[in-house]
Amino acid sequence: MDMWIALQKERILHDFSSKRVLLNTKPRRNASLSAIAEKSRELEMCKATFLKYSRLSAQRYLLARSILFDMLVTVYNVNSFELFAFRAAKRLDGADVSLIRKKIGMMKRPDIEIRVIGMQNGHDELLDVVDKVRKITNAQMIETDLFGNEIRNVAIDAKNGSAYDLLLMDRIYRPVELINGVKFEDAMKDSKQLSFI
Repeated sequence: MDMWIALQKERILHDFSSKRVLLNTKPRRNASLSAIAEKSRELEMCKATFLKYSRLSAQRYLLARSILFDMLVTVYNVNSFELFAFRAAKRLDGADVSLIRKKIGMMKRPDIEIRVIGMQNGHDELLDVVDKVRKITNAQMIETDLFGNEIRNVAIDAKNGSAYDLLLMDRIYRPVELINGVKFEDAMKDSKQLSFI
């Protein structure tokens, strides 16, 4: 099910960006950091990466810790187990768009699913990233998790494209434990355009 139409409906509401917008077909399950760390690659803010799963791959999961005001975008090719992902902290410029087009263009027999995760309440500066990725790929958006007031830690499985809530301490978080206490200016002071790892 494509969440794009549902997101467009949310965007016209007067309180859009003041509360969490979570659109998906099924809730995310949990994954413990200790269980997947050895088979993982970490993606930091302002970075982009490409991961292809095979039975011989040393890396199966992509980890994104402490997603706050930035946005994690994943582009997964169901047909070839290829995952392109980036964490944007600024609007995409021409070089960013070229990089995204190039990496998506490398995917074999594309059947693409998009996920977008990030931003905090009151900060919608990166919404154009969603629009640009949609325009580049013309693909289904299967998960949208925007705004809210919590820190997100996410793992993406390159074998099937699934997203998991990452348990950094290998336990379920207590209420309010993930509430964000970092200011926008502090979180984004080192933001820059995308670079590939």
